[in-house]
Amino acid sequence: MRAAVNDLALDLRDISVLTEAASGSFVVTCLMAALAGSPRVLAVTRDSPHGSSSDVMSYVNEWASRLGLTKALEVTTRPASEVGAECSLVTNLGFVRPIDASVIDRLPKDGAISLMFEPWEFRPEDIDLAACRANDVPVGATCETHSRLQIFRYVGIVTLRLILEAEIEVFRSTIVVVGSDPFGSETEAVLVAAGARVVRLNPLAAWVPGHPATREALQNADAIVVTEYRTPKCMIGTGGLPIAWIAELGIPVVHLCGAIEYDRLVEAGVTVSPPGLDRPGFMKVTTAHVGPRPVIDLHAGGLKVGELLVRGRRAGGTASAAMRFALRNQIALALYPATENDEAVAAGYAVGVRQK
Repeated sequence: MRAAVNDLALDLRDISVLTEAASGSFVVTCLMAALAGSPRVLAVTRDSPHGSSSDVMSYVNEWASRLGLTKALEVTTRPASEVGAECSLVTNLGFVRPIDASVIDRLPKDGAISLMFEPWEFRPEDIDLAACRANDVPVGATCETHSRLQIFRYVGIVTLRLILEAEIEVFRSTIVVVGSDPFGSETEAVLVAAGARVVRLNPLAAWVPGHPATREALQNADAIVVTEYRTPKCMIGTGGLPIAWIAELGIPVVHLCGAIEYDRLVEAGVTVSPPGLDRPGFMKVTTAHVGPRPVIDLHAGGLKVGELLVRGRRAGGTASAAMRFALRNQIALALYPATENDEAVAAGYAVGVRQK
């Protein structure tokens, strides 16, 4: 955490932060905000499948005590709508969401929202952009391909671990990867480096799932990996790869993300790992599955974006001016193209779009 704060020159000494308090590797966000000098970090938590709020509070407070951060860090079960007015930098993390008008309307004049993902990953249900525009609140995204972060590299490593956990050797295996960029290409690169033969099926390119050539591609596969984050259309099942083919050939499926007809696959006797189904646009496991570093780096980057937006807001007054200021640093990306011919913001958005 200290290395990430230092490498990114993250300085929150005069910026209050609203973020989440969470379990496992996701404890790092509130801790790094305090390590970066924030005078007040309000970390929201609540009961979830990952743990009770009381357990999370104990976990965070234990770390805060070990790091000497108890003075700055406050863990609360109060909702973001009640504490948002006290914080200038707001992160988009789970226990803070949804960031709706009840939060946005109460933000201070220098308030800004930082997204710890790229613009193309945005989910409308998470943040009320109309309320942000109405209140002139800047919203910035994080460049995950920034040289200090390189977060997408971990996607391939996570997939590699899931394949190994499914007892598929990878080395000398033939693996069909279903996924568009960047997840598909990063997964392919890692598997090839590990000695696999990879057949890539890109659902955003000229891929016809039911074509005989696709059947041929599956013929000798040791596994099918589904790692599609961009489109909600079905990857396996209706409109996607035929379940009957996969069942007949006895191919196991490793599912990181992307729409699949999970119940039908299980009913057909197909092994799907990890078990269970998640929504399109969400990963079944996060990059934390391989260790804390990807979460540390990404969330430090997101905090840096927030810092830049707040400082830009203080210097220039408007959300557009804040975004222009933040875009001077390559770690920041604009969430949407600017209106009124704001070329700097439009260019920042275009960079984000090009990451795909």
